[in-house]
Amino acid sequence: MFPLFRKIRYSLAEDNQFLKYSRYAIGEIVLVVIGILIALQINNWKQDIESGRTERSYIQELKNNLISDSVEIKKDLVFNEEKLEIVGEFLRIFEVQLTNEERFSIFEAYSKPFTAYRVFKPKMTTWNNLLSSEKLSVLKDTNLRNLLIDYYGYDYSGGVQERIVFMNRKIIDDNYKKFVTKQFVQNNYGISTQFSDNSSLSIHLDQEFFSDLYGVSYIINLQNTFFEDLLRKIRSMIKLLDENLAT
Repeated sequence: MFPLFRKIRYSLAEDNQFLKYSRYAIGEIVLVVIGILIALQINNWKQDIESGRTERSYIQELKNNLISDSVEIKKDLVFNEEKLEIVGEFLRIFEVQLTNEERFSIFEAYSKPFTAYRVFKPKMTTWNNLLSSEKLSVLKDTNLRNLLIDYYGYDYSGGVQERIVFMNRKIIDDNYKKFVTKQFVQNNYGISTQFSDNSSLSIHLDQEFFSDLYGVSYIINLQNTFFEDLLRKIRSMIKLLDENLAT
């Protein structure tokens, strides 16, 4: 048996077949490895393309949301200017030379539009989709991602906007009832009552009412400053979004 193996070894050595087979086997292994690497590279390339498409889609949607937000904020600023004018009309009630009939007329003219107020909340749909699908990492620009986190993570129901709601309701709850006179009920409901008439109004001496009106105008101006700051942030984010879309 051993002499037989020895002869085969000698034969392979003489013909150099073992080296040939070794080279062939190594070549096959190298080709397989290269094939695997190429397949992995192609797969990574496809994933990068898909990730890029996903990122661009989210970026475009975020940009559209921010543009919509900026439009709403500008509308809020216009509304606030009109609201300040209404507050200014209300403050005329305290002018000494006015009669109670004139003060009552001012209240009737502006009491309904005064009840309106606006608070801003951004459109959250795209951002919430990013978070719920755990795809926030597709936004590769760290600076942009941090700005978006700050913008969408802010508590818009608190702070100055909470004060807007509170002060507006306080004036209505505390002061509107003071204008419920005989004439008010007759004019609005056609009911005759024994309530005091307009001549008994002493609203122009009410310092708390004046203070509340001043407080509303002050808070509205603070809200306007808040809105202007938001617009600057939105412009910065849109600029970064455009830069990412251009790459």
